Amino acid sequence: MGLAPALFAQVPTQLLPLLRGSASGLRLASPQVTKRIFAASRAQIQAPASFLPRVQRSIVQIARPSAASQADSAGSASGFLLKAYGKTWVVSAYHVMGRAGSQRVARMPQADGSVKDVIVTVAASGMTGWNSLDIALAEINPNDIPAGMEPLTLGKANLRAPVFSAGYITGSVNLQDFLVVRRNFLNATGFNLLSSYHINGSTPEHFVTGKGQCGSPLVQQIPGTEEWQAVGVHNGHCVNTEESSLSRGSAVNLELAVPYLLEPYLDNSVQIPSRGLAFRGHEIGRLEPFEQVSFVVWRRDGEVIFKRDMKPFTGPYSDDHAEMALEDFNLLRGDEIEFHIAGKHPQRGQHISRSVTYKLP
Repeated sequence: MGLAPALFAQVPTQLLPLLRGSASGLRLASPQVTKRIFAASRAQIQAPASFLPRVQRSIVQIARPSAASQADSAGSASGFLLKAYGKTWVVSAYHVMGRAGSQRVARMPQADGSVKDVIVTVAASGMTGWNSLDIALAEINPNDIPAGMEPLTLGKANLRAPVFSAGYITGSVNLQDFLVVRRNFLNATGFNLLSSYHINGSTPEHFVTGKGQCGSPLVQQIPGTEEWQAVGVHNGHCVNTEESSLSRGSAVNLELAVPYLLEPYLDNSVQIPSRGLAFRGHEIGRLEPFEQVSFVVWRRDGEVIFKRDMKPFTGPYSDDHAEMALEDFNLLRGDEIEFHIAGKHPQRGQHISRSVTYKLP
């Protein structure tokens, strides 16, 4: 639920220091100050008037079942309601919700001001890691959603248009004390979206980490309408307290991620094809929706030159341009690149482990 260390690789080292999940040396804002900062940020957000009421109807707090009875939201993170492929889901980051079968509590406001806790079970999830799908989805019965709450629909990220996120932070805040952030997309690589990130009102004197924002929806307005759609799920950020323009936020691209993760759970009317694994334009294999490249081995004359674990790899990567995993090395004709593929079949519970080898011509 904290900051994503991999994001630091996206910022030139000479422009640091950046905070790595810690506010050491800074004065953390008290809960009372934090609430005032959030209220001012919501009041001053440069967004269409329809943004705040619409996003508030969709965001939820996420907590573990053991914390559901606590009076405040300590230990909770963010999530949102999403309607996709004929079902309604609670969506958050994988590192917030856990793997398939995990239970979490979705906390939602009711009309009388009370909080409704609904236990949901994760149906589909990715994994942690910069190039993994850090997202989890749990189906929720629409009858369990309080009146006034409304799921978002799935949208396509427009990299040239403003994007906004909204969610909660860990600590003693209620469901009215949510944080909004106006962002701009910087790039999209594979399943990942990178954007600017700055919490208005946060200063070194009264610093707000934003911890607990993971799982927040990134939303964009449908052109020509008052409607909003979810295009990403926030899974980490890093901040530069001296130069806010250098702060970065990371998100999973929902348009690409959701159909792949949900394919095994949908009826036969929705068919999600396997995706290609390609190296320098040559397709060398296919990946099922629940599979991903776990590590890559580079061999020359039968000897291992280098092994790259993709979980902590911070460089951009895409399965249809798998050479990106090793583009910082000088590969030669005859070198062998072995891709190890892992996954877990969601219906059979079977762990998949296999490899595909490509020899450079």
